[in-house]
Amino acid sequence: MTRPAHAARGRSPYTARPEPGMEDVMTLRVNEYFGGNVRSIGFEGERGRATVGVMSPGTYEFSTLTVEVMTVIDGALEVRLPREAAPTVYRVGESFRVGAGATFHLDVSTPTAYHCLYA
Repeated sequence: MTRPAHAARGRSPYTARPEPGMEDVMTLRVNEYFGGNVRSIGFEGERGRATVGVMSPGTYEFSTLTVEVMTVIDGALEVRLPREAAPTVYRVGESFRVGAGATFHLDVSTPTAYHCLYA
């Protein structure tokens, strides 16, 4: 997931680097948004750049830089995508796509885990 629409305020990026002799281990990037209520770990996977994260209950607005495909792993996300009048609820195993340069809104009623693939 990209940065919140209100820019990087509240974001605490940490990059985990391999210990000497473990250079073949992937590099992870840890992000925090909205005062720690949304946290993710970024990595380079088989299908490209991705994050896996968790969200506490709340209402969030995010803006994208690239196309993103989000899949709910646990919980549910009520999502209002650009040009959609009404939100749609996505549950475990369901995905949605957000275009590049878009802003979208999430309502989270229960702790939720997600996977985000950047296209």
